[in-house]
Amino acid sequence: MIHDLHRKPVDRTVIQQDRACGKCGYNLRGLKTGGACPECGTTIKGTTTDPLAGWVITDAGAEYLSQLKFASMLIAACGLPLQLGVVWTLVEAPWPFGLTLWPGLTAAAAAAGWNLGVWILTQPRPTPEGTDVRAKEWKGARWAARVTQIAWAVGTPMAVWGAYEAGEWNARMTTPHVLWWTAVATGVLLWLVAFFGLGALALYMARLADWASDTGLSYRLRLVPYATGIGGFLIGLLALLRAAGYQGGGMAAVFVGGLGMVLLLIAVALFALALFSFANLARWSSSSQRAKLESDARRSRRIVERIERGQARSRALGGAVPEGTTPSRPQGQGIPRAENVEPYDVV
Repeated sequence: MIHDLHRKPVDRTVIQQDRACGKCGYNLRGLKTGGACPECGTTIKGTTTDPLAGWVITDAGAEYLSQLKFASMLIAACGLPLQLGVVWTLVEAPWPFGLTLWPGLTAAAAAAGWNLGVWILTQPRPTPEGTDVRAKEWKGARWAARVTQIAWAVGTPMAVWGAYEAGEWNARMTTPHVLWWTAVATGVLLWLVAFFGLGALALYMARLADWASDTGLSYRLRLVPYATGIGGFLIGLLALLRAAGYQGGGMAAVFVGGLGMVLLLIAVALFALALFSFANLARWSSSSQRAKLESDARRSRRIVERIERGQARSRALGGAVPEGTTPSRPQGQGIPRAENVEPYDVV
């Protein structure tokens, strides 16, 4: 997957057709792929295996871009309350004083909004006329993101409900029913699935950022699956060793566990910041596409106005050809006339 972090154009051909820069809208016709946009400096992509290569995000329809904007802003808005509610539940659930319910309920509502946003965001891109790749493109990343992120919506209410009921039993000085702790354990397991599934979601969002020619955002998003994968592997390895009865390691074990936690925190921070950048990207794409449509409409109106002015002048002249433009017979050597053929003028 390392090569996916620094993909480069495979050719340096001249762009023969009108093509807008995905970042600033500058017309790249006549420039070479692999170079930089003269307006904003964004790298001009060349031919790739992507069947939609050369088709930029602002070429997508207004409906798709509006949905992309809504989904990205919904995910960004739900991310923080979801994270805070999950952390609050994990911290407060072991206490013997019962669980404060409202942070968990807020997290459950945020999880539902998050899942809705992910489902809209990961819909297949619209395709230009004559292409049929909607069902196949990025299918693995799209469905991995969709399936794993459902775990937030399922696991959050389950863990909160179980922790609340267990806390109520603890407050009455009675042993909680095994059902409540089973619900908590199942919810936490689903949280882990959803957390590590953020890598698939980040990878899909990175590809959308590539489509919009935002290479910086794409690079940051591609770091998320690496950080979560390596950090999760280190912590999981340490947990397995401890479960197997290995208590050695000393400072090395502390270092490995600490490094794993730091990588996971870095992944969370990267993804949280990238969410807001992606929401801004979606907002820009929608407004840029709207401006492009308005510009095309103004250009069309000017063309129609010029045609109408020309037609009005022609009607004012009565359709007569202006003086001095009537064709005359050629002087000097003429064109021989065949028999039984009327003479004609040469223009």
